[in-house]
Amino acid sequence: VPHDSAPPLGFSAITPGTGLADPQPEANYTLTLDPGQTKTIYAYWKAQLSPGEYQGQILVEGSSTSVLMPYWYGVPTMVPRETQELTTVPASARVSTAVNLSVRVTDDVGFPLTTDAQLRFSGTATAGATISLQPGVAFPNRRTIRLTLAPTVRSNTFEFIFGNLPPISHTINGTATTAP
Repeated sequence: VPHDSAPPLGFSAITPGTGLADPQPEANYTLTLDPGQTKTIYAYWKAQLSPGEYQGQILVEGSSTSVLMPYWYGVPTMVPRETQELTTVPASARVSTAVNLSVRVTDDVGFPLTTDAQLRFSGTATAGATISLQPGVAFPNRRTIRLTLAPTVRSNTFEFIFGNLPPISHTINGTATTAP
């Protein structure tokens, strides 16, 4: 049952004794199950899919009933589409303090982007302050932006972007350190 512009699906199951899926998926897949028996069926596209979302319905027919099973499949674009801030930035912090901001950047289908090449990060900070994208992934599908305040009492403004997304800006007021 086509629902969008996705190419036709092919179906296969695990070949008994091999643990491998049938090498040639078929558009119509027929199998017989005994009562209570289960079987995993795999859906395949026989064509290279362009980035985007694909959805539709798979018709499963039994001897006395049938059901439509919806499917959704996303092919990542790897282009930043949305930035989610997972932690908050304080309104103020001591001078020279590093504040970590955890973010998740996703593409059009919600696929998380984590590599520098995918993220295309750039950032600016007021004089004396610094902003940097930390290497590696601290938690799955997240990156950390380090905002380091200037060494003087002042307002610190940090602005960053991923790819062609609109800039995100935060201001942190630098406060004097207290004597021990």
